[in-house]
Amino acid sequence: MAVEAEHPVWGKYRRHAPSAHLPLTPGVAGGSGRIGGHTLSILRELGFISTEIQQLKEGIAVNWPE
Repeated sequence: MAVEAEHPVWGKYRRHAPSAHLPLTPGVAGGSGRIGGHTLSILRELGFISTEIQQLKEGIAVNWPE
C-alpha cells in the first residue's frame, strides 16, 4: 500500500501506492516536484519573454526554485 519515492530536496520518503492496478496502463508512484518547478518552462511555452517573466517574479505573481 506504500512505496518509496524520492523528493529533490528531502530525499527518500514513503508515499501511497497507486490504488488501482490496471494491466494495460500501470500506475507510477514517483516523487513529488518542488513548488514552481515548471513555472519557467510553462511561461516560456505561453510566449512570455525574459523581461516579462522577471517582472512577474518581482511582482510576486510567480516563483520558482533557484
